[in-house]
Amino acid sequence: MASNDDTWVTAVLTFADSDYDAGVGLWRELTGYPLSEDGSFLSARRLDSGPSGVHLDVHVPDVGAAVGHVRRLGASIDEGDERLVGRSPGGLSFRLVGHGGVDTSAPSQWPGGHTSLVDQISVDIPLEHWEIESAFWAALTGWETQTLPGLAEYAFLIRPPGAPLRIILQKLGEPTGTVRAHIDWAVSDRAAETERHVIAGARVLQVNPIWTVLDGVVTYCVTDRDPATGLHYAK
Repeated sequence: MASNDDTWVTAVLTFADSDYDAGVGLWRELTGYPLSEDGSFLSARRLDSGPSGVHLDVHVPDVGAAVGHVRRLGASIDEGDERLVGRSPGGLSFRLVGHGGVDTSAPSQWPGGHTSLVDQISVDIPLEHWEIESAFWAALTGWETQTLPGLAEYAFLIRPPGAPLRIILQKLGEPTGTVRAHIDWAVSDRAAETERHVIAGARVLQVNPIWTVLDGVVTYCVTDRDPATGLHYAK
């Protein structure tokens, strides 16, 4: 399998057919990005079936060589074209794709002066899947795993230089269920950014000490992290 410098992930907003137009319109307004269906660290795709959510594209130097590695790690994968669709051991959908060109983005500055950036994928893992699922993503990416004292429910995969998105693995309190994913934003002013999202049409679901959960056709979070570095602000 590739070294950690050769593997990275991008995020795909997967919208049910009934959600597609509203989802694309909202996320274009939230991010300020044009619509992309490939070639970007954040893209959108219309689903033939199933609920809206977030899937991952895993970019590897040799798609064919990666198939056997993925299966040995406990995932399933369907062969068919240069983009192979798989499911992680806990059921999270992903595609294996070749490297190609992937755009990245700098933090955006908004009226009032605050900045924000889509910079992280959270893989949300019920308890029954935690050990195998967290090991799967660490092995597939080849990224070093970091844990922090007092945050046993999280594991951070340290992205290599140039990788467009970070990955955080979150151990849910749910005993069972399917693994899913959501998008995290790093924001310099959470209150101002939340207000901007609500005005655009998103809905606040939950406010926590360092992050806010919103519904914008898919569920996502805005977090108290520096958009330039990804680091949490001291409290």
